[in-house]
Amino acid sequence: MQRMKIRHLEEINCKMKERDLLLFRSQFSDISLLLHNRTFSLSRSHPEEYLAQKVDIMLERITGGSDGLGELVNCINKHFDNVLVRLKDDIPNMTTVDFKMFCYYCIGLLPEQIYPLLGLNNASTLYLRKKRLSDKIKALGPDHSDLYLALLNPCHV
Repeated sequence: MQRMKIRHLEEINCKMKERDLLLFRSQFSDISLLLHNRTFSLSRSHPEEYLAQKVDIMLERITGGSDGLGELVNCINKHFDNVLVRLKDDIPNMTTVDFKMFCYYCIGLLPEQIYPLLGLNNASTLYLRKKRLSDKIKALGPDHSDLYLALLNPCHV
């Protein structure tokens, strides 16, 4: 009987985590949509880059320019109990590109949006980086890796 109650509570907890992550990511959906529109606008060679310039200004919120991630790090840390601080402690040699990639996956950006933000050539390079980071995270053990993997892989929650 106790096991059934525990299992039921674990299922409820898992569903709550899923909803919490979806709610957190929803606040960045407008940026994702604007990034998509910017890419579309630039790919169609519109003479006016007005849309792209406006989106670039809005993207400063998450990209913060070449030296940081804008308000994104503080937002993620605040919402997920300093998860990025713990991640850096657990993987101290993580590259800046991998850290930014992790943050962009946290907020739910799509791979085709992430790799240009990171300055990568293609999605394949992004997937390889993500796989390597996932492997490092899995090596940390379940006590540390569950939340990291949930943020890096939305279907993992």
